Amino acid sequence: MLLPERPWDALFFLIAGLFCQNAYAADQKTCEQLCLDRAKSCFVIQDHNALLSAALAEFRRNLVTPTSFVLRSDDLRKAFAVEDDHCNRGDIIVYERSMQNVGPICSIKFSVQPIRLLSIPAEIRLPHYLEAAVERDTDKVVISFGAHRGPNLSLGGSLLEYLLTGDLVEAALTTDAALLTIQPKYGSATCIEYGLKPIHRRTK
Repeated sequence: MLLPERPWDALFFLIAGLFCQNAYAADQKTCEQLCLDRAKSCFVIQDHNALLSAALAEFRRNLVTPTSFVLRSDDLRKAFAVEDDHCNRGDIIVYERSMQNVGPICSIKFSVQPIRLLSIPAEIRLPHYLEAAVERDTDKVVISFGAHRGPNLSLGGSLLEYLLTGDLVEAALTTDAALLTIQPKYGSATCIEYGLKPIHRRTK
């Protein structure tokens, strides 16, 4: 359930907005390195809404094995709590070293819950042609999107949108988290660590 009209949501957005001033990559380190080092420039989201995190964890487990498979649209809709296939995107085809999906330009709205009973609105905008390279390293999988080939992510609605809106450039999936590199239209990249396990203190 989205609760953006409630006053405590607005207060959270304002506080998070101040925190996110440090959510930019520094020097030449990648977002993956910054998040693994627990740098202040990595914005950590531990989601109480387990649907999406569980789906991403299962996706990572399938990706670890270098074989082709299909990520079905039914599973994606369940992950984002979408009842109908209004995007008509079909399945995502994953090959040994790449993945792709073709369909109408479309947006999927969902929410994340960093605090119980508090939901932050989010939106993913899919390009007509979705394409990414896939690299595997032991238990980690790195998905790298080409220019204009990746989704656009917006987090936080109108109050945070100017800080956390941009193209998803890279997603490094570990056993614990999805380490995301979001490139806004202007400025440096934003680093986000999205937890893939039940909320608790994770080790490095």
